[in-house]
Amino acid sequence: MVLAEYVRHLTPILKHVDLIVPVPTSRDRAGARGGSIPYSLAVTLQDVLAVPMRACIQLVAEYDGHAVVSGEARSQALSRAWRAERTPILERSAVLLVDDIVTTGTTLSVAAELLIEAGARVVYAVALLHTEKSS
Repeated sequence: MVLAEYVRHLTPILKHVDLIVPVPTSRDRAGARGGSIPYSLAVTLQDVLAVPMRACIQLVAEYDGHAVVSGEARSQALSRAWRAERTPILERSAVLLVDDIVTTGTTLSVAAELLIEAGARVVYAVALLHTEKSS
């Protein structure tokens, strides 16, 4: 709820967004956490902001986490593990991409590229937290 209220009251982004999309969570991570945090954040944003949410990026293969692979290798692994399908709701939309935490920005960058390739007009991103490594 805090993230949604922050977006609604303290950023100008709401007037630019047509669609909310959560970053996919690996099955292992979702199992360990009891679900997908980005998905839960996106649902709350949808409810508070009255903007539709769709899981437009699908997990099609598992990938290694930050502790195992980083940099360009992580980017390539995510690109292979995720698919964004071209759908009417995504076509020409301004998307708010939602993640739980930003460490290097690779996850958000790959997800944004996939959404643009699938037809999104522009992608904005929001995360609940960032680590010390975030820029």
